[in-house]
Amino acid sequence: MLSDVALAAAMLLIILFRPQGITGGHELELPRDKKPISGLEASTKNTGISHV
Repeated sequence: MLSDVALAAAMLLIILFRPQGITGGHELELPRDKKPISGLEASTKNTGISHV
């Protein structure tokens, strides 16, 4: 319970002193490949499993 109060207080302080948030309004992005995973597509096509 005390940890919940501490977390709420920390979040309140961030909102009060940094209204733009921790990252300054910039979202964190994970590096991703834009290509689909061909092995996954091939395995679902060859098994005859329907995803309905």
